[in-house]
Amino acid sequence: MEKTKNKERAFNKNLWLALFLFAVFVLFSFACAVEREWGLFVGFSLFAVFVVFYILIQPIVITFSEDSIEIIYTVGVKETIPTRQIRKIYKDGDWFVGHNGWPVYVVVYPCSSKKLFFVNGEIPRTRRTKQLLKQYYQEDFEE
Repeated sequence: MEKTKNKERAFNKNLWLALFLFAVFVLFSFACAVEREWGLFVGFSLFAVFVVFYILIQPIVITFSEDSIEIIYTVGVKETIPTRQIRKIYKDGDWFVGHNGWPVYVVVYPCSSKKLFFVNGEIPRTRRTKQLLKQYYQEDFEE
């Protein structure tokens, strides 16, 4: 099977939920400020800040090519994973069943220990990323 030489991109569509939560927390904060409920205002504002932090450390674009998978995070950090160094890809997390985090594919590959805490080889699990993993990573992975 001939591999394509072009690059294809997938966007992290799982961030819509985080953006929705941010809007809800900001709305609640504003409503609490109007009603002079300062304790609730601070609480909802902290939740909104936490959601912004979460969005900043999430991958936003994943670029697939025949040579590598490049994960670009919202803050501009890039993680490049050469496909020949990938040892295993498995899925982790789920939306509903045993909710142990967001649904992601975890890419196991050798890497240096000196990297940012959120750069951990996780690709958001969407239909598009599943399709591109099948296309560019020719070996079996846990679907």
